[in-house]
Amino acid sequence: MIEAIVFAGPCLAGQRLEGFELRPPAQRGDILAALAQRPHTLVLLDGYYYTVGSVTHKELLYALDSGVRVIGASSMGALRAVEMEPFGMIGVGRVFSWYRDGTLDGDDEVAILHAPAEMGYRPMTVALVEVRAALEDENGAGRLIEALKELPFTERSLRRILDLAGELLGDRGRDLLARRLAAHSVKREDAEKALALARQAPPLAASRRSRRAVDHFSFDRERYMKEGENPSLAEVWGVAQVLHPEAPALVKDLRVRFLLSTAALEEGLEVEETGIAEPGAAMPWGEVLEEARFLALSEAARSHFGGVEAALQSLARQLGASPGNLLEALDGRAGFLPVWWMARAFAFSPAFPAALATARAAIAIRDQFLAWSEGAPIRHAQLQSLAERLWGSADVGREAARRGLLDFHGRSLGFYEALALLAPAELLKRPVHEYVRCRDELLSFRLQPHQLHQQ
Repeated sequence: MIEAIVFAGPCLAGQRLEGFELRPPAQRGDILAALAQRPHTLVLLDGYYYTVGSVTHKELLYALDSGVRVIGASSMGALRAVEMEPFGMIGVGRVFSWYRDGTLDGDDEVAILHAPAEMGYRPMTVALVEVRAALEDENGAGRLIEALKELPFTERSLRRILDLAGELLGDRGRDLLARRLAAHSVKREDAEKALALARQAPPLAASRRSRRAVDHFSFDRERYMKEGENPSLAEVWGVAQVLHPEAPALVKDLRVRFLLSTAALEEGLEVEETGIAEPGAAMPWGEVLEEARFLALSEAARSHFGGVEAALQSLARQLGASPGNLLEALDGRAGFLPVWWMARAFAFSPAFPAALATARAAIAIRDQFLAWSEGAPIRHAQLQSLAERLWGSADVGREAARRGLLDFHGRSLGFYEALALLAPAELLKRPVHEYVRCRDELLSFRLQPHQLHQQ
């Protein structure tokens, strides 16, 4: 566990940090990825939004609901802190205060162009908030701000700003602005305040809140939640689903457990989260607790109703369905069980590390293939043929459903995606890298997590 992770670029350009793990400006999914390290504090300063997806409010809410202290300041951090303050995010500094008080309302006030990491994120344009801070006590500054607001943020270079300042404020105003911009940065000052707060130990974590706000967050977790450069949890699970002959039985057990947990919730049963062994993959502590809760709920339903069949019959009555229709889900025809829910349970399996190694090797081969083929994917017909060979079945659609590989909207890894991940490695005439060894090691493990019972 690391204590604090800081997302920063130009607002700390050239500055070395002590006591923090420094990461690049955040983009969509980076907060989720950071949570796999279980930090006690996240500091969001800089973030991308112009060329890639920006940090979402839901991933910040997810971090807060997981008990992580989240601090925002300076740039994207100030914007998100104002929006997320009612939910527990902490805003710091003048830029945050300006947005919170309504002095500022445009994202462009903090937006800049900057050099890449290799060049130290050196700013190439000037943020409007820096001009505001430099001329806050100067008459006529409003005219310059209005003129700069007419320019796209990509054109607000220092030279352009000083030229406009000379036209609108005269030589004295231009020279004063140049001196102040060179001497001070409100973004950097705010960043230093945020870091000072982050260095203080967070208060004792409050009891975990209901996560209803992120109940429909599976797609983002499947896609982005991973440790470092590892494949995502859903990709590792997809490898096991495609390759391992025990996958259909495990999926059936997971579906039964999901139904039992739902039956317990419908019955209003209350359970205490119990301790479970650490999973083979790093994941936020909140997910470990959620896994423990679902295990406890399924056992409570089994005990309360006197067995699996009675619990499922009760659930069918509660939902106004026939037990037969409900149990169709066990063959995959209903397809209601999220990939993330199954992947999280699989992470507690002793087979997970071997599946992770296999996924890494397969992805390395796939990336080589994509580079060689200039991005041309393997055709669906080839994927169908591969599935028939791997599964020994001509009805690959039904077999995919039994394995939980369902191509529904909102699932980040389905039938074709999982096969395409493995196809280049499986279709090679002679093995390369470590793929074959990793695959054989995976097949030597049982898939069943220790906490699951055979039905």
